[in-house]
Amino acid sequence: MAEFVILKHILPDQSYHWDLMLEMEEKLATWQVPQEPSQWSSEPILSERIFDHRKKYLDYEGPINENRGHVIQVAKGNLELIEKTDQLWRCNLMSELISGELLLKWIKHGQWQLTINS
Repeated sequence: MAEFVILKHILPDQSYHWDLMLEMEEKLATWQVPQEPSQWSSEPILSERIFDHRKKYLDYEGPINENRGHVIQVAKGNLELIEKTDQLWRCNLMSELISGELLLKWIKHGQWQLTINS
């Protein structure tokens, strides 16, 4: 079964966001989310699709290269992909912190709406 991870990314200026990483074959499809996972709900959250990451981030905590801050793992679990198109990703997430149906809907130019139904 595929896995997912949520990392808190703390930047050098002490601001932060969360990275949602979904395992897809040999990479992690990644979205940058401005709200902490405990606030993810059925209300859409504007998120940004960023570059895919290497699978090593499923188990990584620590500094990011080129002084881009550091990451702390806040959730990790299993992922069941239900549907994946260019404009919609739908999957079930299962972990201690967050469980439910995740919907990612494309809006425009890398912007997506994230919702989760527990």
